[in-house]
Amino acid sequence: MRRPFRVHSQDLDGGYTVELPFRNSELVLGNSRESAVKRFLLVESRLLASPEIHAEYVKAMRQAIAVNFVKLAPEEELDLPPQCLLLPPTP
Repeated sequence: MRRPFRVHSQDLDGGYTVELPFRNSELVLGNSRESAVKRFLLVESRLLASPEIHAEYVKAMRQAIAVNFVKLAPEEELDLPPQCLLLPPTP
């Protein structure tokens, strides 16, 4: 049986302290812009091809903006076309 935690100990009050199984090496993500742009273009073509799906998407984005889930990105901060959306920072 493989145990999920390598190191553990029991406290005097009966609780356990465990070493969490995090990787020690840093994750390198690389450049994902090209694949993100391709995905965006596929989604955009699907929305343009279906007025019903486009209307639902626009409705959902307007609702997300209204409740501050997303906001319009300042043009000076991004090297993208106008009207891009960006997730606001969360506490």
